[in-house]
Amino acid sequence: MRGIVANDDLTNEERKFLEDALNAFYNYLLEELTRFANRLDHLFWEIEKDIHAYYDRKDSIKIKIIGRIDRLSKMTANAIELVDYKILRDESSTANQKDKLQLALYTWILKQSGLEPTRISIASFCPNRKVIELNKNELESCKC
Repeated sequence: MRGIVANDDLTNEERKFLEDALNAFYNYLLEELTRFANRLDHLFWEIEKDIHAYYDRKDSIKIKIIGRIDRLSKMTANAIELVDYKILRDESSTANQKDKLQLALYTWILKQSGLEPTRISIASFCPNRKVIELNKNELESCKC
């Protein structure tokens, strides 16, 4: 493998960090493609998908909630996976409340349109890879 090279106006440390993170992302995608039996149309069912829904407040005011989902994968005919990508500076970083709230809102918006993810995960690259799968209880109890 040739590897991914970062250039432009970066310090050597920044360049190394980005190259390592991008290579980890590349290897992750190769593994994901294998998991989806080389079906690109299932792995990348939807990418950078703009979504929105309206939340009706008790005082009859509607709030429009918008977002952009990094990736939706079609695992089976009735099962979809919601994946959010993060690049983190620190290896010890993990999904924080803000990340969980983001995915809870995305899940809620998808439900409003008749889609309910069966698997929800955050794929972090820092520069190594860490994939954190979130369960519905974590998202439902998100207090931010």
